[in-house]
Amino acid sequence: MLSAVVLTRAIPTVMRAVALLVALLATAALCADSPAVRTTNDPRIPLNELELRLRPLTKTQIIAEVDAWLALLQAKVGDLSDAEVRLARAEEQDKPRVGDDAKRLRDERTMLIDRLSTVLAALKVKGGAAPEVETYIGAVQGAAAEKIAAKTIADPALALAELEMRLKPMTKAQIQVEVDGWLGLVVGRASDQSELEIALLRAAEAERAALQAKIAAAREQRQAVVERLNVVLTALKAKGGAAGDYETYVNALQGKVTADAKDESKEEWRMSAADLERRLKPLTRTQMQAEVDRWQAMLQAKVADVSDLEIRAGREPDKKTELLEAAAKAREDQTVLIDRMKNVLDAFKLKGGKPDDYLTYIDAVQGITVEVTDASGLWTTATAWLKSSEGGIRYAKNIILFVLTMVVFVVISRLAGGVTRRAMGAFKGTSNLLREFAINTTRKLTMFVGFVVALSMLEVNIGPFLAAMGAAGFIVGFALQGTLSNFAAGVMILLYRPYDLHDKVTVAGATGEVVDMTLVSTVLKNADGHTVVIPNSSIWGGTISNLAAK
Repeated sequence: MLSAVVLTRAIPTVMRAVALLVALLATAALCADSPAVRTTNDPRIPLNELELRLRPLTKTQIIAEVDAWLALLQAKVGDLSDAEVRLARAEEQDKPRVGDDAKRLRDERTMLIDRLSTVLAALKVKGGAAPEVETYIGAVQGAAAEKIAAKTIADPALALAELEMRLKPMTKAQIQVEVDGWLGLVVGRASDQSELEIALLRAAEAERAALQAKIAAAREQRQAVVERLNVVLTALKAKGGAAGDYETYVNALQGKVTADAKDESKEEWRMSAADLERRLKPLTRTQMQAEVDRWQAMLQAKVADVSDLEIRAGREPDKKTELLEAAAKAREDQTVLIDRMKNVLDAFKLKGGKPDDYLTYIDAVQGITVEVTDASGLWTTATAWLKSSEGGIRYAKNIILFVLTMVVFVVISRLAGGVTRRAMGAFKGTSNLLREFAINTTRKLTMFVGFVVALSMLEVNIGPFLAAMGAAGFIVGFALQGTLSNFAAGVMILLYRPYDLHDKVTVAGATGEVVDMTLVSTVLKNADGHTVVIPNSSIWGGTISNLAAK
């Protein structure tokens, strides 16, 4: 009787172990076609090191990391559930020991949640999202979770026409779930085929014929599922969804290679921007997409090199300075790659492509990560950056060019003002006010153009800057309507010349000598020597008495 009870209690644990083993085997098979998981080897990895390892990864690769950490969390939650069941059934003398086990598992679960949350944060930085994983975390922590399951994968041999009809009423979000479900079937079929092909390599001659027949059947089954996945992807695109990553996986699975994405040279990224632009000019948008992906792969590899060097610097204090200098050199190459990739993305956008995800990746990986509490490391990194041709030296050159450009335009503005003064002097009927206004306006406009050109020397994209200035001008103009009325009145005064500089006038109830005027206001000096500033709208809207006029 006692043996039966023990056996009954052991069955759930054995079944869970078998399920976990099956899941691990499925995960191992899936890795043959999925991005390699890089961060789960050490579940206790420090959070800052985890962030460094995630930094060079693309959105697709981080999704694979999310799945791997989620699998660890699910296994830990299962272990904790078993421990809590054992605690509820334990004898009084065994409860402290079982309770300690449950507490340890609960702490490990919290640790895994922290690391999974870090990976999710990195995914968001790269423009991705995993709401189902966040929902699961909430459920583990006590929130309610809703299970989402694909509906059309119950029959993998479902007729294509019927599959299309089942997908037709679904929303984009629902079809996305179906895509993930069919993709899982494709991965499973591909894994089965790979296992058979591996077995064929190791098989004796007598077994080869049977294995070849099984491989042919597995290939047919995989192809049938791929056809249905393509139908679902077509439905997803019809509803406005993105199917690029899935189609890339299917093409790779089918053995298709994009001819335009050949790696011509490891140092190709060192070509000049002009040569790169000429090479990209004849490419179509489809070819440009392959080119963008290739450049991102090169950038990702370089970012991974930088992250690896920074991690090693933290773990090997005796080689820290050498490793940080090597990281600075790799970061210099990374900067060149980012510059060239931006050129590629500009060309891609001109051909109708959407570079937003790639720009998000660039924004996430560029810059320098340093530990401010590490004085020696901070000094080494800063010194290496200052000496770098793509770091401090580059920005020093840019600043020098900025200053020289401003100096040149200061000279040009003065020359332009002198030319304007002589040109206005040739017209005898112009007032001193109009002459000074034209000269000052010419100088200021010249300096503004110089400032915009100088900003480009600092590698600032002046297109968005000018667009922002236009939008800001509209908003400011709408908010300062009273000032605009003064501006309009100032223009009318300059054109009709009711008074000039040094004339004695009575305007808006004030009398004095005109000593200065702008488009917004006129400045008088009265008999007491006081300065009176009068808005131009008040002057133009009232009576103007010029006491100096003959």
